[in-house]
Amino acid sequence: MEFLKPFQRVIREPTKFFTELSKRKDFAEAFKFFIIVSLITNIFAAIYMVLSFQKTPLFDIIGQHIWAAFILVYVLSFIWSLIGIFISVGIWHLFFLIVKAKGNFKDTFNAWIYSSVPGYLFTPAFYILGMAILVATMKNSFISILSLVLVYLLLIIGFIVWLVMVQLKAFSILHKISKLRAATALYFIPIGIAIVVVVILMVFFASLFMSLMAASTI
Repeated sequence: MEFLKPFQRVIREPTKFFTELSKRKDFAEAFKFFIIVSLITNIFAAIYMVLSFQKTPLFDIIGQHIWAAFILVYVLSFIWSLIGIFISVGIWHLFFLIVKAKGNFKDTFNAWIYSSVPGYLFTPAFYILGMAILVATMKNSFISILSLVLVYLLLIIGFIVWLVMVQLKAFSILHKISKLRAATALYFIPIGIAIVVVVILMVFFASLFMSLMAASTI
């Protein structure tokens, strides 16, 4: 199947695949690939969301309309995937402009979609394990929960290592920059921004709390 070729090539020959990818003139193929992947992976997301409603007051409401709830969550997840991908790629493209990458938006989009192959492969496993943990929680099986959580954590570690390796290779090739600059745009700048935002919020709420305390003592 044509759809499976990017998976095979990212796994077997990532350098050659991303080098060939850099010669594409648009991101139409990448977007089609992403749509198909989203249609599949959002099935697991919808099932997980509906299952997570159990033992909550909300489940009493949707219990008799479980299929309607599933379809609604599925459609909303899919729509958000399509919107979110352009927002994400747009933001990260700005980060690549900061590190003076030579590629354009098309290159960022293609690199983002195909370097996410590890995520596409791991997503079903994440949701299946998540569902298994939910079921074990409902049955109050502590040993099952602990073992599943450990497997989940190991899976996450493996996923992160593989994802980082593929992303650095993809973005460094398509943007014609070093892996260090690619890492700066992909990880260091976003983490730095997140830290600054957290510090500002902490200072703001601390100041607000101190002002309220001072006002209460008057």
